[in-house]
Amino acid sequence: MNETVKQVIDVLMELIRLRTVAPPGENYLEIVTYLDNLLTNYGLSTRIVEVPRSIVKENYPEYADHPRYILLAELCNARDKRIHFNAHYDVVPGGNDWLVTEPFKPVLINGRIYGRGASDDKGGAAASYHWRKGLVN
Repeated sequence: MNETVKQVIDVLMELIRLRTVAPPGENYLEIVTYLDNLLTNYGLSTRIVEVPRSIVKENYPEYADHPRYILLAELCNARDKRIHFNAHYDVVPGGNDWLVTEPFKPVLINGRIYGRGASDDKGGAAASYHWRKGLVN
């Protein structure tokens, strides 16, 4: 396995370990902080934005005590051209009857990663991280 593939697998497995369950909306700051550190280390300009509590309360009053965060990242040397990546990091509750692993304990078996969010959409976030990393290396 080459180093790039190993790095993306490591990122995805760490994202799966972070329990960002919605509802209610858990650990959002923890995951955007993790992603912020990754992208900052690769030279991107980043900003963590808290969704105004009034908007959360208006749209999800029963979860108003669970703050929402968004991570914005930009490669600053390309102002006239932009590519927008959008991935979400929240997952539905883990549920029961997992056959291969527990929802938030990722495993790699025969080249596949199993865990809550591996394909929707923490896998997308990990792929976006890899692509952005390639822009600055």
